[in-house]
Amino acid sequence: RGKGKGRSALRRHAWPAGPSMAHHGKAPGGPGADGSAPSAVEDMTPEARNVEFINACKTGKYGLCKVMLASSLASVRARDATGWSPLLWSSFNGHHRVVELLLDHGAADDWRDENNIEDMLEATQATEEDGPAAQAPTGAAAHRKPLNSPLHWAVYRGHLRVVWILLRAGFSSSDVDDRGNTALHLAAMNGNIDVVRSIMMSGVQVRQLNLDGNDPLAVASSADARALLRKAAEQRVCPGSKLEFGPRQPQFLCFSTGLFYSDEASNQIQVPAFADTPAVMRPVRVSNEREYEIRDAQAALVAALNPSGRLSLEEIMGASPDDDDFTLGEGVTGIDATNAGLAESGEAAAGLSR
Repeated sequence: RGKGKGRSALRRHAWPAGPSMAHHGKAPGGPGADGSAPSAVEDMTPEARNVEFINACKTGKYGLCKVMLASSLASVRARDATGWSPLLWSSFNGHHRVVELLLDHGAADDWRDENNIEDMLEATQATEEDGPAAQAPTGAAAHRKPLNSPLHWAVYRGHLRVVWILLRAGFSSSDVDDRGNTALHLAAMNGNIDVVRSIMMSGVQVRQLNLDGNDPLAVASSADARALLRKAAEQRVCPGSKLEFGPRQPQFLCFSTGLFYSDEASNQIQVPAFADTPAVMRPVRVSNEREYEIRDAQAALVAALNPSGRLSLEEIMGASPDDDDFTLGEGVTGIDATNAGLAESGEAAAGLSR
């Protein structure tokens, strides 16, 4: 399909060598016993501290990053000689704790300010206000200003947990890099099916072309990724809203049903990412109809366990009454687990789970 094949499009990126790993003077080590910055860092010049902070983010030294930010000895607005930010380096190398720390200190706002994200969003909205008669852009003409964002690098490198964190922070999977690749193109190149699914749950255009004329399917490197992309391309209409997918109507993969829905017919929620670590949440998409089924099941469960009606499901489960996504997420996960178990025993999973 088109000119380029496989990973060739991304290989045109000039991967920066990054800053020197050499320290200025005495090696600073980690934070002090009281959580303070090491004296060697405090004694550095601002330029040297900038290099030290970038290196700490690049290599995943969470403790040092934390104390430097807390002590106002570093800023998320720092840049190295190549122009790379702390958030770019930590996302590139998959240091999820450092990524979360930087976002907590305003790294997302720094990225948006540097790339004029708000101005681009206003321009996009102005174009959409022209009405349905306006010709929707396609191919390279549809691409925004190239960003080469932290999400692009996390997706291409296969850092799933960082991908979740950046999506939750509002980074868009529709932004393009300097070769016209969306996050879906890069996820397909990497081939990690979990990354591909996560990006598809955030809303995608499966037929969008990069500057080499390739759609995501053309550059997919794994059989699982190709199968899911073909399924998305073959499903042209949302089963809920009956809207046809197209340049102005992205499709969202439903975490539970495996079908694709429009924005109007689905909802983003947070669910526990790992059974043994419920505090780690990931963003997923569920169809409205599946959400209604889960809420009906919740109501029936409450009625069965609490005939007096004095307790909510959250109170019965011991969860926070305000944590609505927790119960819904557990419901989605529970239905999927039940379906999987029934499927293994040869039963009609979808019918029996209801």
